[in-house]
Amino acid sequence: ACTGTAARSLFGIGPSFPNNCRTIPYGIDTEAFLESAQKDLTTRRDLGIPEDRIVVGHIGRFMPQKNHEYLLQVAAEACKLNDKLHFLLVGDGPLRRDMEKLAGELNIVERLTFTGNRLDVPSLLLHCMDCFFFPSRWEGLGIVLLEAQLAGLPCYFSDRIPGEANVFPETNKTFVLRMPPRACAESLIAFIGATKRIAIQRKPRPLTVDYQIAHNALTLRAIYTRSRNVQASTAVRSPNHEQLV
Repeated sequence: ACTGTAARSLFGIGPSFPNNCRTIPYGIDTEAFLESAQKDLTTRRDLGIPEDRIVVGHIGRFMPQKNHEYLLQVAAEACKLNDKLHFLLVGDGPLRRDMEKLAGELNIVERLTFTGNRLDVPSLLLHCMDCFFFPSRWEGLGIVLLEAQLAGLPCYFSDRIPGEANVFPETNKTFVLRMPPRACAESLIAFIGATKRIAIQRKPRPLTVDYQIAHNALTLRAIYTRSRNVQASTAVRSPNHEQLV
């Protein structure tokens, strides 16, 4: 499983837990981020966002767990408090049309950009965002949160995110999801003000080996190889020495 929380959800808690379970954080391919850092593959101008805006980004499929309704409510309150904020929402899904309608009802259409699905996520994180906002109701791990941290962004995320995803706690902040949108907006703005210098650097940060895709692929391969060898050594054989599977 990718986290202890995911393991408990998948396998339950019993006398054999944690002996029969192994957690392996999702590995990130860092090469795409290193390549994107060398040049502006996607810029705010390409997205129609003024260069002087403070861009709060989010990446996620428009599904209930991602909590876009709360995100937009916070965005509406934040935009009242700071006229330089712009929210960049990357992704698609069955709730997108509902969220676009809600943005209109909240009168923040001009302060939002819905991009739909994109293949240039590393560039968006590195060159277009100042802060990453992740208010999920639940996550197995939170892959895009790892990518945002790899891109050097300060991250503001809900207390429902597994602790294993908080790789750089010194530049991140967790908020309580039951916080009213106005209070969350105030806290988000204060966080952006405290970490703005970090975002300007826009440089990929090195992840520990546990979060690197090559290392985790080898780890997973070793687990399956060991399991296969155990099965082979304990296989029951028939009198004519044919292995029974």
